[in-house]
Amino acid sequence: MPSDPPTPPAPRDPALALEIAAGMLARRGDWPKLVVRVMAALPSLAPETVRPRTWLHLVTAALETGSEPALQAAIAAGLSPALPPETRIELARRLAIGDRAAAGLAVLLADPALMQTPALAGKCLMALKVIGGPRQSPALQACLPVLRRVLLGEQKPATPPPEAPFAFPAPALPRHPATPLGILNPEAVPAADLADIRGQDAAFAERMGRARRPRVRLYEDVFVNRRGQIWRADGTMLDGGGRLLDPACRAAEAKARFVPEAVNALEASGFFHWFAEWMPSLFWTLQCGARGLPYLLGDRAPDYQAALLGLLRGAAPETIAVGDAVRVGRLYAASRETAGLVHWGAYQAGFERLAAQAAPGGHKLLYLSRRDAPKRAMGNEAALEARLARAGFHCVPFSGLSLPQQIGLVQDAALVVAPHGAGLAHLLGQRRGIAVLELMPVLSSAIPLRHCFARISALRGHRHAQYLVRPNAATQAWSVDVGAVAEAAERMAAEALRRQQAA
Repeated sequence: MPSDPPTPPAPRDPALALEIAAGMLARRGDWPKLVVRVMAALPSLAPETVRPRTWLHLVTAALETGSEPALQAAIAAGLSPALPPETRIELARRLAIGDRAAAGLAVLLADPALMQTPALAGKCLMALKVIGGPRQSPALQACLPVLRRVLLGEQKPATPPPEAPFAFPAPALPRHPATPLGILNPEAVPAADLADIRGQDAAFAERMGRARRPRVRLYEDVFVNRRGQIWRADGTMLDGGGRLLDPACRAAEAKARFVPEAVNALEASGFFHWFAEWMPSLFWTLQCGARGLPYLLGDRAPDYQAALLGLLRGAAPETIAVGDAVRVGRLYAASRETAGLVHWGAYQAGFERLAAQAAPGGHKLLYLSRRDAPKRAMGNEAALEARLARAGFHCVPFSGLSLPQQIGLVQDAALVVAPHGAGLAHLLGQRRGIAVLELMPVLSSAIPLRHCFARISALRGHRHAQYLVRPNAATQAWSVDVGAVAEAAERMAAEALRRQQAA
């Protein structure tokens, strides 16, 4: 029999060997052993020789295990001026995720030059968003606007732009009653994460209660770029989207195309944000007086943006491609707050237009697969699909379907089961309350963002339940208990079909 392959020799550099060992333990999720291994090795290494990723592995392991000595060692490394800038930012972010935001802020500010480096501003902003997040103290949250101004130099105008001579339709419609978010396995995540999820639900209910009617605003004589940033010729940023303006955009002003009048449809953050935020904000343009206005789309915009505009208008509308800079005489931009969708009369006609062009779905029980999506891949999704298919679910990835097919499948469903993903955005256009089971990988820092589909269900009266999973803190790998999810889906299916038959 062939012998086992020889074990490769350990690197001669002990710091490199430690980094490799820590990385292997992190990928396995063996956090206690990682703490022991790194803490045992640190006394024999000069601090400046420890490789940066070792500190990132250690801080994650310390937070996972509650090891205070390991945590203090990682914080001390973060306060050292020798730490590389990108490692410093990531260490600060991980500390904040682990509810050590004050330490994270101290690490971030330990290098005074960090906040003055334009190339790192975006990453600093992401770390600050966690440090000043809703789970942190009011004092830390109060720091965030000041530090953002240091990074962005953004000066908002004293008054918002005036309202445009266009408006959304305003019929009064009864609101779908929101149902409480159901958590099938609350024990799966830390108590702080569970409280944050519940808090997101309560906060959105409060925001729906005070949401203002959507309005159309008018910006006069401004520049825009493919990211949707809006600024004046003197450099005053009117809407920066929380990002620095690329110097190439200022350089492009002199040769920028001039457009007399246009609608801002510049979105670069993915299908959910387009379908659930930007596209509804354009529904006012379906009225007679606004139908001739061209739409601004980014020169790298995904195909679904123009395709959805074509479905809305019945034919391809006029669009203008925007790159580094376009100058607009009169730029129209409408409200995009999710809670504002509670004023459904302003949006109903647009979603009805989409529903009217949907392809027949024909399946009451639907599973939206992410089998072909590398991001947030579920480790055992194939096994789950096989089990659900035996229970009568139609399992399908949306990536290969046309938009009318996607819309039609969700329109006809009584129950939608899906891992957290953009396909669930179609719940917004559903004409009646249905049942939803969302399989949710829970990251503490991402809870506010990933609560987006539960918010849609609250708006539209869907009965929304979540099955929670805590992914590997280093690799984000995750999987579900196939039996538990399938049993929950089968129970929900029986109830959803019963409700639909009784309606």
